[in-house]
Amino acid sequence: MQLLVLHLNSYYCSKDFFLELNLPSVLSLSLMFVTLLLQQPSLNSDVEERLRRLEADKDSLQLQVTVLTEQIEVQTDKISDLEKLLDEKKRQLSNAEDMLQRASGKFI
Repeated sequence: MQLLVLHLNSYYCSKDFFLELNLPSVLSLSLMFVTLLLQQPSLNSDVEERLRRLEADKDSLQLQVTVLTEQIEVQTDKISDLEKLLDEKKRQLSNAEDMLQRASGKFI
């Protein structure tokens, strides 16, 4: 069947096709091709099954992206909170060091 498709493709792409364009023969070739396709029910069902699997995979991947995006947002918020806490602790440490310097200067 692939050979027929390749033959038809090369024929339709040639300039001879346009010179010899005979509508009844084109229609008969088209009908023959469609008939061959319809006689391949396993091919049709295989393609349909593959399409169903691909759509299911796509839906699954979209859900995974959504979940991961939400997790990233939560982690980003946590990181921001931790950075603010770190800045506050640095400020407190700096203040404690200043107080310690002043206190030790009074005792000298």
